[in-house]
Amino acid sequence: MKETWDATPAVYDPWDDYGYDDEEDDEGEGAAGVDGAGSDEDYELGELIDDEITLGWWTGPDGADGEQISLYVRDYESCASTPSADLKPYDSQYEGYMGNYGNTLDRWYRRAAVVVWPRERAFAARGEAGSRWALEELQARINKGDRDGARAAAESLAPFWKGSGVQPEQLGSALRVAEGLQAPGTAAMLLEPFGIDALTPQHADDLAAVAKRYGFPWLGQVTEGWFGGARNRFEEHRYDWTERLPRLCAALSSARSAEVAQLLSTGAWAQVDGELRLWAETGPAEIRRARLERLSLPLLRVLEAADAKMRGRIMAALRSFPDTVL
Repeated sequence: MKETWDATPAVYDPWDDYGYDDEEDDEGEGAAGVDGAGSDEDYELGELIDDEITLGWWTGPDGADGEQISLYVRDYESCASTPSADLKPYDSQYEGYMGNYGNTLDRWYRRAAVVVWPRERAFAARGEAGSRWALEELQARINKGDRDGARAAAESLAPFWKGSGVQPEQLGSALRVAEGLQAPGTAAMLLEPFGIDALTPQHADDLAAVAKRYGFPWLGQVTEGWFGGARNRFEEHRYDWTERLPRLCAALSSARSAEVAQLLSTGAWAQVDGELRLWAETGPAEIRRARLERLSLPLLRVLEAADAKMRGRIMAALRSFPDTVL
């Protein structure tokens, strides 16, 4: 829990704000007014400006199966019998007067809480706090044959799933759950938070399975979102992903999903092509040259991943660039 208070040093001279006490400050006097100096008791609290509550860990009623979570709690969702201001914070930070802001004291507390929710909201409540748990629970319901229950539970995640902090390493689980739900809209929602750089050769079989289940037009829409959409730049942190692209496409071809491999190589080429065209005409020559050189390896990997027909289209496009590009 964090609270931000309007606060002033216990020994406060308003003239300090205007620099009239510089000599005393230089000699170490008036140190309580320096940012972060002094203990929490050295400040007089005024009004509470802001507060926020985040759940960081919880356990079941039996005390077992504890897990780390990150769940923001709104003001109207919490109730405390003892105000935090009556407790001792484990950390605090004072911000002195800065002209148009300052004279504030941030306090951080660790508090225990009993978390309750309506029974019908149980899955969504736990799913919002932990995406890994949600995917595992959905898979368990599918494995038990409760596909309708899994679909209903998955649909309850829709309002917050995209911003729930799903990690790239959860893509494999999400692909398997998406295929098992046999519900195209809900499956697409579960896969939406991921980026293309989460995809590895190890996902080839699961990716081929969802493509077989829902079709290539459906997968095309999903992967377009993973690439970031038509207007999204091919950012440099994704260049490393193209190193895996040839192996990923080879694995997909082995899984009899050459169409999926072509879909990925086409998407990768579209982004590399966009960057080539951008840096062929943008900025000073030195910057253009450096940017184009960085694109050489991603371009090579896309060529390695592409099939013969796609490779021919890429080569034709490259021949249209001026000689200064290649």
